[in-house]
Amino acid sequence: MKRFFAASISILFILLCGCKSPAELLSDFNEKFGSDISKTYSHIGEMISDAIPNVVEKNSIKESEIVVILPESVSVKNSKLSAYNKLSGRQRKLYSIMLAAVRNMVLKDIDVTEYVSENGFSDSIVVHRALLCDNPEIFWMPKKISFLSVKGKENKYIAFKDYYGKNDDKGFYGITKAQKDKMQEAFNAAVNKVVSQARRLNSSFERELYLHDYLCKNIVYDKESAGNSKNSNPNSITAYGALVEGKAICEGYAKAMQLLCHKCGIPCNLVFGEHEGVSHMWNIVNPGDGLYYVDTTFDDASNKQTLHVYFNVTKAALIKDHIFDTGFSKDTVYNGSETFNFFSDDCKSTFSNYYERNEAYIDEDCALALCAISDAKDEGKSSVELKNRTNRSLKSAFNLLCRKSQGTHSLKYCLYYEDNDVLIVVW
Repeated sequence: MKRFFAASISILFILLCGCKSPAELLSDFNEKFGSDISKTYSHIGEMISDAIPNVVEKNSIKESEIVVILPESVSVKNSKLSAYNKLSGRQRKLYSIMLAAVRNMVLKDIDVTEYVSENGFSDSIVVHRALLCDNPEIFWMPKKISFLSVKGKENKYIAFKDYYGKNDDKGFYGITKAQKDKMQEAFNAAVNKVVSQARRLNSSFERELYLHDYLCKNIVYDKESAGNSKNSNPNSITAYGALVEGKAICEGYAKAMQLLCHKCGIPCNLVFGEHEGVSHMWNIVNPGDGLYYVDTTFDDASNKQTLHVYFNVTKAALIKDHIFDTGFSKDTVYNGSETFNFFSDDCKSTFSNYYERNEAYIDEDCALALCAISDAKDEGKSSVELKNRTNRSLKSAFNLLCRKSQGTHSLKYCLYYEDNDVLIVVW
């Protein structure tokens, strides 16, 4: 019915206009607008992620450095999308021990002999990745761990301590407990501020959209950290960097989105992969009607314009320019050189896609695009974002509005993202 209605508007528009030239069509459109326009023609920027988390081995440790941590019950807040649920029974016990150690910033060697299989090194890799995936609120989560085995002995150990560099009270955590406690106050305040606003909205879709847009508007992509330079900010890969400092790379965006979704009761987790040969991270989310992918980083355009190209999309749509890491397998013995995903589902739902929910798909290019823009202005909106559903391109509408107008109307700017066929008009 919606498509029939849209097609009818397009036909009516053409009948009313007659066989007009593009200039005449634009003249009619300009009756609602009237001043200057800055023309912009760009693509979604390149993003760069962090290095793969590392697990290292060592053959000798001191008995005075050994501590025993008993398994604790793990509260899985996000059971529908939890890496914990992908683990074996033995790995889940190891997960609970390692989680307790990280929360308390334990630096001693933790005896895990009873909780690893004969491939204990592989278990440690898998559980470490699961911890990273499930706990975005732990902004001091180590990027590295040490898996320790003593020659001639069966005991196995895990440590969050740097055995190859300077040993201090920071270890692989990067900060001290005192620093963490101070940062925690600012972090909690930042999270609560956003979540309190999101919870006022009526539906999971509205809350998720609010969180997505908030992050796009309030985070600056940290290009310097993305380049892995000596001046890289370690917080840029964390939700802390995204929400408190307002600077992050893709991992920080994805972890912030995950954490805020958790706080709003929306299942969400991390997805690992590549974009144009560079490591990248995004989210998988369930707003209540199915699984979708969300790439908040790519929707934060370099020109400060928030996009929705990657908001609640299918896997078929995402794989056009995203490559997924290999899926996790319980039968695989991991040696530390691989990257893998706990979540790479074939998401097919479309109901909560941004353009579907906002009726922002355009089946024709020029005439219907102008109608949609005029309607948006009549509704009191200050901008409109349109995407083509068919093989036709919105580029002709962009050319008509932004390249041939020569400052004859009051649009602030037009953006056309050719790779994704998205047209944004702001007035």
